[in-house]
Amino acid sequence: MATTYRMPLAQIEAGFDTMVATAAARGSEVVVEIADGVFQQETRAILQSSRIRDRLDGILFAAPDALSALGGVTVLGRAGLGPFAISGMVSCSPLATAEAIEATGRPILSREDLWSPEVITRHVVPLMRRAPEDVAA
Repeated sequence: MATTYRMPLAQIEAGFDTMVATAAARGSEVVVEIADGVFQQETRAILQSSRIRDRLDGILFAAPDALSALGGVTVLGRAGLGPFAISGMVSCSPLATAEAIEATGRPILSREDLWSPEVITRHVVPLMRRAPEDVAA
């Protein structure tokens, strides 16, 4: 699927199941980006109640600024979900990073952090249902 816009949830779930099964058959762990914001119809359906939500080990929320980081954490919290960290443009500014940490209580991961096997091991591996054999950037 090039986009999930206006697709029925059942079709999105079937595509997700195929992607995860294919990756697993090849021995890969899967990271899925759910884009377009938490208010977009299809994303909202995934986060509220879906087979995809049930398979999430963790959420990394991307935000442009500290206020958006707080908003994302708040909205996801209302859905019973909590991001383990925040990333995105907010991580490009030391002031915005400090504000987001204070407002959300979540760590902020920069682009460089996301490339680091050590950082991924520290933040992501504890969330996984099955320990990976190796973590590679």
